[in-house]
Amino acid sequence: METDKELEERVKKESKKSEPYFIAAVLSQITGYIIYQYSHIYILTLLAIPLFMVAIYSSVFLVCHDIKNEPDEVKVKKINKNDALLLKIDGVGLYFTTIVMIGYDVIAIFKVILQGVL
Repeated sequence: METDKELEERVKKESKKSEPYFIAAVLSQITGYIIYQYSHIYILTLLAIPLFMVAIYSSVFLVCHDIKNEPDEVKVKKINKNDALLLKIDGVGLYFTTIVMIGYDVIAIFKVILQGVL
């Protein structure tokens, strides 16, 4: 059984582990969007596909990481049940945003592929 100090250290370590994935998701999404929207050369547009895939992977990792670590963060921060419920409701916004972004990325990937075929 972990002590409070060990649990707190583990939560800090886990939250630091997710920072590079957040940065990768944001940068690849923005770069992929700019290339996809403003590039009129098909070869450059193809570069958006791996960028969108990186954004999808990073976002899914962040959501899974958030779901896995939420109970530990509630314990460490000693949040009462009402505030924990509010945190879960607030997390729904993150999940919805992630689903919308993944939907946009998948549609954009198929449009790029179909643009080359047609």
